[in-house]
Amino acid sequence: MRSVLNVVLFACATASAATSEVAVRDVGFEQPGGAGSALIRYTLGEAPVIVTIDVQTNTLDNGAGSWVSLGGNVVKTISGDFGIVRKTGACQAKWEAARDWPKQTVSTNRIRAVVTAWATNAPPDYMVLGLKKSNDIRFYAESGHVPYGVTNDLYKGEQLLMRRIPAAGRIWTMGITPKEYYEETKVPTNSIPHKVMLTKDYFMGVYEVTQCQYTNMGMSAASGYTGYPDSWKRPVSGISNASMRGTLANVNGTYNVVGTSACDYLYKLSGKKIEFDLPTEAQWEFACRAGWDTAYNNGTSATEANLNLIAWNNDNAKTGTTDNQVQTHPVGLKAPNAFGLYDMHGNVQERCLDRYTTGDDYLATLAPGFENGAVTVDPRGGRTWSESNKLVMRGGSISHGIADARSGMRGAGSYNVGGDSYRYNGFRVCCPAVFK
Repeated sequence: MRSVLNVVLFACATASAATSEVAVRDVGFEQPGGAGSALIRYTLGEAPVIVTIDVQTNTLDNGAGSWVSLGGNVVKTISGDFGIVRKTGACQAKWEAARDWPKQTVSTNRIRAVVTAWATNAPPDYMVLGLKKSNDIRFYAESGHVPYGVTNDLYKGEQLLMRRIPAAGRIWTMGITPKEYYEETKVPTNSIPHKVMLTKDYFMGVYEVTQCQYTNMGMSAASGYTGYPDSWKRPVSGISNASMRGTLANVNGTYNVVGTSACDYLYKLSGKKIEFDLPTEAQWEFACRAGWDTAYNNGTSATEANLNLIAWNNDNAKTGTTDNQVQTHPVGLKAPNAFGLYDMHGNVQERCLDRYTTGDDYLATLAPGFENGAVTVDPRGGRTWSESNKLVMRGGSISHGIADARSGMRGAGSYNVGGDSYRYNGFRVCCPAVFK
């Protein structure tokens, strides 16, 4: 055993089998003399692909044990040919090892880098978008690889953390299911259960967009629940649809956000490669449920005790406040669902892309024969305005209780109204899981 600069000795690394069957060859570590960083070199057979890098150590001195990831709590600073890579041949990434993992000594057969190439239409589970500079887009194969951990405040301020939702081809029941009933003898007519299938995976924000993230998207500060020491990591609220995405709702499947909106800022920040937007109502509900057909996304029925575990609502929103007033709370304090998404119930009600409809207009959005099990594919909501130009709101808020926070319950919000009267309404961003 020997050390290099009292940091880490790197042995020749191995590459994992490429998820996309794109060849990744000749992976190795190199640490230039006098440097505190390590170079990870590899050869890429074709591009563009999404590249993830995992640094691992071996559990036995002789190298015969299991390889274990150092994880995102150690490996925080990889740069270079990492993320979406658009060149073939020789590639190089850099890890600031001395800063992330100082004063370590590792034998030559006990450390390696695993470089994986993913097809751009089959990305890994986590994506991070930096909000301070263009094209700062990184991907991670699992939650444990996300730098600093997914609950770190970094992802409530300067960076946007998103989770891939595995929805493609799955048939599920949307609307108020029998397991969701609460003090009612029939299902609300605008939440009739029906079979739905989404044809594509997508990415969803792990958190509701916070006040700090919103201003980092170039938007003016909103009016809801500001002025508290932790306001920066509370969900942004009291804003209009125009500031979120602009224009009328996207009912025709075309990307039409406008240049003065938060979603357009993200689109441009990604180099116009990622079409950030509000989720459709079906995308929102599938992501919320995370496989459950119950009232709440932790597999439970509609009771205050069950809701309080996962949501800030009108029963517990005064908890921990200095003025004993109902108010929003920092994102991520309640339990996440099975997809790792926080605050899908409560805190702020989340705006969706669909125009809100009821009655015959609502039924017209469902597949003919839905009552007999016909599947509605990629629903987009109403095609014309009704209900005084309202969009769908989901998840309930601090102003809502047991019934309105249910997974299948639909709400409505006026299209372009913000301010104090709407300070319990916010949003969460969504984007396709296909990259240009």
